[in-house]
Amino acid sequence: MQAIGYQTLVDFYGPIPFTESVDGAILQPAYDNEAVVYEGIIQMLTDASALLASGNGTITGTSDLFYGGDASKWVKLANSLKF
Repeated sequence: MQAIGYQTLVDFYGPIPFTESVDGAILQPAYDNEAVVYEGIIQMLTDASALLASGNGTITGTSDLFYGGDASKWVKLANSLKF
């Protein structure tokens, strides 16, 4: 979901804070160009897909409003977004 959020932001606004955005100590993060953000998004999706496909990642079914905890559907979504 984080990757989808970043993708939406970069699609709408172009350069956005990405590499420094989650560091709470940095109050004015630098803006990254679209290429850096898209590479980061693809890496996030690749990592998530690998965790779920290997069985090391889990999703709580009661907390998952989209796919009810079905990891295979999340892997499909990650791969579709990377495409």
